[in-house]
Amino acid sequence: GRITACISSQAGCAMGCVFCATGQMGFARQLTSDEIFEQAASLASEVKRGDSGDDVKGKSKRRLTNVVMMGMGEPLANYRNVMEAVRRMNDELGIGARRITVSTVGIVPNIRKLA
Repeated sequence: GRITACISSQAGCAMGCVFCATGQMGFARQLTSDEIFEQAASLASEVKRGDSGDDVKGKSKRRLTNVVMMGMGEPLANYRNVMEAVRRMNDELGIGARRITVSTVGIVPNIRKLA
């Protein structure tokens, strides 16, 4: 019953990991907090609209349950925008903090901030 959104935090990536296609593209820019949030909000809206198991009032019973920051880019290299988007996902979409995963290649100072 989980519905998970895989969210990007950057256009491209500057980390240059040899195993990653995005890393080979290079870095274009940081996504804004609005652009990051909108990825989850769009999917949440789509899930709500598209479910066939509607209740009596015509609203979907399904909802976006999880978010993983594992799309394009290194989330902790865009820390401020990512954290603002995560707060909005929690507040506005009702996704619990334990259901939002921020993946990283290991930006240690920002791992400490996140902790």
